[in-house]
Amino acid sequence: MPQHLRLAKKHNLQSQIIHINGFQLQTFANQAYIQNRTQPSTEELHIYIEGDGHAWTSLHVPSKDPTPKVPIMLDLMTLDTVPSIYVGRPCYYSLKNDHQKNDSCNVLLWTFARYGEEVLRTLTQAYTQLGEQYQSLALIGHSGGGTLAMLIAPRLSKTQTVITLAGNLDTDSWTQHHQYSPLHLSLNPAKQPRLPQHIQQIHYSGDADKNVLPVFIKKVANREKAQYKTLDGYDHSCCWEQVWPAILDSIMPNTVQRNQEAVK
Repeated sequence: MPQHLRLAKKHNLQSQIIHINGFQLQTFANQAYIQNRTQPSTEELHIYIEGDGHAWTSLHVPSKDPTPKVPIMLDLMTLDTVPSIYVGRPCYYSLKNDHQKNDSCNVLLWTFARYGEEVLRTLTQAYTQLGEQYQSLALIGHSGGGTLAMLIAPRLSKTQTVITLAGNLDTDSWTQHHQYSPLHLSLNPAKQPRLPQHIQQIHYSGDADKNVLPVFIKKVANREKAQYKTLDGYDHSCCWEQVWPAILDSIMPNTVQRNQEAVK
């Protein structure tokens, strides 16, 4: 059984496929989200955004199935007690490794256009629909999910918080450092306007990360006048679940204050 299905079963997450912009998107919701589904809520919805997954099988050969083998963000969401939902990207999860059956699933969507307009527009519509009854949204992304969080945040009027873990916030510097081909059909957060000031940003890096170097994250965080924190001994993938409960606790006071103000 794939890891995402094991996690869903173990933690009683609700699996649902939604149809947005001609794509099927796999979602997993925790019990707090399910219980609030039918009524307006003053709580902040946490939206978890996975990294790029298995985009390439080798340096020059794209994967036929970009679904992440280890869904780090789904694992972190199981530790969250507030309403939370995990939303897969277009062509991930739901197509059962056979993208040729869906004409919309071009390999560009998980390679050079992974942060392009079609992906951004689709996810923006999904987050809007899934967060319709919530007062505010927190976008939480790891690696390339952090890229998407930064690019989508200003497109959603309800965004109040952006948290990135080892986020690829300067894709040009990243491709140049690794000597990868430029992501010429994608947007780069480092070259977009700064996020609106009302959006709280916290960007985390691991000092042992050799994939997305901490210096890339720090540079964008400084430009955004955002909080930046580096964790000793952490690399790109390990061991975010150990610190995640503490990170959630650190943002809760701001969330509670906003909820109280919304009730007044």
